[in-house]
Amino acid sequence: MSVDARYLYIIFTLRMTESQNKGWIDDDGNMYIIYSDEDLMKEMHCKSCTVDKLKNELVELDLLSVERHSNHLYPLHVSNLYSH
Repeated sequence: MSVDARYLYIIFTLRMTESQNKGWIDDDGNMYIIYSDEDLMKEMHCKSCTVDKLKNELVELDLLSVERHSNHLYPLHVSNLYSH
């Protein structure tokens, strides 16, 4: 896993605390986060293509699943690194 993908994973896991406090749980009982690409670009100081590449890297490692919707914000399901 690249260093930047690790950093993104850390950002996502920290956001999980907020999700837990807000009760963001889907219909299947899985906790999720909402993080716009624009916010990620600001947080990581990078372009949209970099955010997409890093999210795809986490998806390939089964550490992230993206639930696409018609709106611009969509749920991200972050897997536990230690369950793999």
